[in-house]
Amino acid sequence: ILDSDQWTLAEREQFPYYFNKREQRKKELLSHWSKIEKAWDDEIASIQTVLPKEKPTTKEL
Repeated sequence: ILDSDQWTLAEREQFPYYFNKREQRKKELLSHWSKIEKAWDDEIASIQTVLPKEKPTTKEL
């Protein structure tokens, strides 16, 4: 209900502090989430491009 787009301009003007804080928090969360997504993308890219080191399969006796 709080995230609904059905709020009218009059209702938004009636509670400016609430809506401004909500929009600010939304922007903070989205920016933080984009940083997390970028870190994940970088990690996945490094995993996919770096080949594992080859281990010897047999030991010489």
